[in-house]
Amino acid sequence: RFTVPDDFDIEAFATRSVSGIMHGDQATRVTVRFSALVARAAQAERIVRERTIEEGPAGGVTIAYTVADPAEFVRWVLKFGGEAEIVAPPEVRALAREIASSVAALYKS
Repeated sequence: RFTVPDDFDIEAFATRSVSGIMHGDQATRVTVRFSALVARAAQAERIVRERTIEEGPAGGVTIAYTVADPAEFVRWVLKFGGEAEIVAPPEVRALAREIASSVAALYKS
């Protein structure tokens, strides 16, 4: 049996998670560049509360998100395929490269 603490705030708990479930020890600011092809869709998806949007050239956008779990967030970004690029921070960019490589390996044969 579980008793919810009196001071528990579900909105605060879920605010930085794509799914509302995954959580890390600290928040990470991740910047993603979206092409014009998917910019509107990316802007429409309010997956986390904390984000800033910057208009880019030729209709693209750069969005900086504050996320709880970088791995969960990378998997979400990859749904945009080559139309989205994680540009910062370097460790999350490296994680995206690792996950994308593992997906590519599935389709080698």
